[in-house]
Amino acid sequence: MSSNELIGEATLKLKKLISDCKLVKRPMCFDKKYHKDLHSRKEMGDLDFDKENSSRFWLEMQYKNSNSKKKKEQDLNTRGKVKIQIDVLTAE
Repeated sequence: MSSNELIGEATLKLKKLISDCKLVKRPMCFDKKYHKDLHSRKEMGDLDFDKENSSRFWLEMQYKNSNSKKKKEQDLNTRGKVKIQIDVLTAE
């Protein structure tokens, strides 16, 4: 694997965070407290938050295993993790 290869992909549902940001009209951060208080675990599952900074977490990068025996069924495998932080700012 070279440094410019795609390691995988992940999708996050941020509609609720963006709606909350619009509602309170101030910047918001997707942190451990927000994740726990609003029960976003149902949508995003358990996330591995950084112990030193609760606004950063590890996101697993998934890829489809095209070598599965059945062509219609492609298994999702974790290829690596990326540490991210999500901040949403208002336009106003």
